[in-house]
Amino acid sequence: MLKTAQIVVTSSVLLCMSAVSTLADGGVVAASAIKARGLDRIVVDVLSHQTAVLGDQLDGREFTVPPVIVATDADDLWPLFQEHSASLNEEELSDAFKRRCTSPNDRAFGVFTGDAIALCVFLSETSAPEAERKFISIALAHELYHSVQFQSVGLSRLAEIDDTLDAFGPAWLMEGSAFYFGEFFGCDTCDLDIESVTDGVRELTSRITTPLSKLEYFSDDPRLADAMYYKGFLAAMMLAHDHGDGAILEFYHRMGEGHDWKSAFRSAFAEDITEFYVRFESG
Repeated sequence: MLKTAQIVVTSSVLLCMSAVSTLADGGVVAASAIKARGLDRIVVDVLSHQTAVLGDQLDGREFTVPPVIVATDADDLWPLFQEHSASLNEEELSDAFKRRCTSPNDRAFGVFTGDAIALCVFLSETSAPEAERKFISIALAHELYHSVQFQSVGLSRLAEIDDTLDAFGPAWLMEGSAFYFGEFFGCDTCDLDIESVTDGVRELTSRITTPLSKLEYFSDDPRLADAMYYKGFLAAMMLAHDHGDGAILEFYHRMGEGHDWKSAFRSAFAEDITEFYVRFESG
């Protein structure tokens, strides 16, 4: 759970490597409660903006926009998932969403499942649809970025390699770069206070003693998970500032070409990972 008022979204990645989407080339599927508030139109608009930004960062490389399934709770989401995704069974979907989909503290929560993005939006009885745009935008951008990461690496590579670090690189970069993309590029019309978000993350990381080099794997320990997100955000921001936003996706593209993650890092960022760890911790 992210801890500052400005940082409003958490994320999860649930993968089934054999999944094949039945909703070709994207599209938004919304539950009736979402449609009744006009939020489906906002999701379509936001998705169009984010797709354009990613197209620029990918420097002409093609990617597929996964279907986006939007609901207010797991019970409404599951029938839509049965129709448009082959990724999860009902128990897995409920576990992911029932923990987060009923809390107004999150406002929006996303999961990338390998062939679709599931988005849960908390609906306040008093808020106008446009008031939800920021929360929808950040959550959707985070999961869309995960989709592009996995497409760049290649699902076949992920299916063949058991070790997550060897399969798609360090966890801090995977989550940190998606966090960074969501906050910086998620919404083109929202009044997002990026400086406050960055200051809030810096304050949180100042109390974290775990070095970035120890956050290369995902962890069930909430403290390490938080550290992975927060330190990963700052590390991704540093890499993007030094080498351009597209360099992060270039890293995943290099892995998709068959490079191991350390050589892919060196190729994309012109820096050895050990040198970067030293520079990050001293900065």
